[in-house]
Parts: sequence; structure tokens; C-alpha cells
Amino acid sequence: MWRQNNEIIGDAIWHETSTDEHREGDPRDREDREILRKLCGGKKDNIVELHEIWLIKKYRGKGYGKRFFEFFEEFIGRKGYDSFVYYADHPAALAICRKRGYKEDYLKSEGEYVFYIQLKNHTSQ
Repeated sequence: MWRQNNEIIGDAIWHETSTDEHREGDPRDREDREILRKLCGGKKDNIVELHEIWLIKKYRGKGYGKRFFEFFEEFIGRKGYDSFVYYADHPAALAICRKRGYKEDYLKSEGEYVFYIQLKNHTSQ
């Protein structure tokens, strides 16, 4: 949950995953698996998937998304993870990920972009 002055202004959902399984027992389709392996450099270990970001409309366009990604990168790094993926199709999310230097590919079957960041080699902008 994101809060400002005790008001909920948005939320985010994330989970541990791998390049082979979306969730335990739910295999990824071939295209998704191939894109993730390419973006992750062949890594099969557990990664974090940022599943959803939501922000109340009146707070959009004010830098909260950028600040969230900065926070999330630091947060999962403190949790011991070194990378994460994020699937997006919203123009604002695409712009943030590109500006922050995430690797990207396009998942045709879902019509959305897949972004990947390796935190150990990433420097915040």
C-alpha cells in the first residue's frame, strides 16, 4: 500500500517467480520463457516479478511512479533479490522503465512489454 497523509493512494503486488514458472506449478508459455531467459542472461534462479502497480488518478503524472520504482529496487535488494521483471503496456510505465535503463523485449502473445533489471549492476538515475 502507498500512503500519503494516512490516505491510501495506490498499491503494488509482487511475488517470487522463475523463468520457467509463473507461479508454483503454473508453467510459463514458450514465448514468455524464452524472453525471460534472454533478458536474464540464461538465469533460471528465482527472480521477483512486479505484478501490478496502481495509483489513484489524481496522483498520476506527479513523479510517484518514478519514486516507486526507486523504492522498489532498493526494497527488493534489501530482501536479498538481485533482479526483477515487470510486464507493462501503459505509456507512463514504459517511459519510467526505459528511463531507468531496464532491458526490454515484447511479449507478442500478451501484447505487452517485458522489462528486466539486474540490480547489482544498476545505478539509479
